Amino acid sequence: MYKVEEVVLPMAKGRVTKYPFKTLEVGESFLIEVPTKEEMTKAQRKMSALCVVTGKRHGKKFITRRMSDGVRVFRVAKEDVS
Repeated sequence: MYKVEEVVLPMAKGRVTKYPFKTLEVGESFLIEVPTKEEMTKAQRKMSALCVVTGKRHGKKFITRRMSDGVRVFRVAKEDVS
């Protein structure tokens, strides 16, 4: 015979994100440092794809720009993007 117990399930922790997309407000940005110029295109493509997926999931709009030391991700208002 089995003993029935009342136990509260622990909350799921969810995924830990590497980049601060959720906390970014319109007009704010963060920098992904890229050590070499050869890796710049690959890093920007990766971040652009991640911006599209994250933006659709959370109803926000992000853009990327190359900087001298890496790729910067900006949160923009939806009407600012053409």
